[in-house]
Amino acid sequence: MLVLVLVVWNICRPDRLCTAAAQQRRIGEWAMADNKTIEMQDVLRKQHSAHTQMRPEPMDLRKDRIKRAMRLLTEHSEDLCKVMSADFGNRSPHQSMITDIAGTVNFGKYCLKKMDGWSKPSKRSVQFPLGLLGAKAEVRYEPKGVVGILS
Repeated sequence: MLVLVLVVWNICRPDRLCTAAAQQRRIGEWAMADNKTIEMQDVLRKQHSAHTQMRPEPMDLRKDRIKRAMRLLTEHSEDLCKVMSADFGNRSPHQSMITDIAGTVNFGKYCLKKMDGWSKPSKRSVQFPLGLLGAKAEVRYEPKGVVGILS
């Protein structure tokens, strides 16, 4: 939304007289921004409600998601390299393979290896009177929520 505000400011600067075409373009951009914003908010709301219903997510499900993402990257690596080359303006496929695809797959392997340790509850000390009564305290690490990435 901020980017569109900057675009609108460039179209109708205060020191210039705005034409009817520029004003129409500005109105169209705002309508598009509102529709896209509403659509993105709706998707994010659906993801958030699905995440809330499944809390806490089983570790097997989280590991499966990482494995599927790694498999998709390796199966479609050549297509992704072609698209990145076109997007970046003739980027080397080897560079894309090493920096983007192999780096992401290796990070996925690292996460799979460390995930059990990261999610293991850590014990905490209990204050004086409660410890005598048999109380125990621990911190459980669970995913916080859904992240919406806008690019």
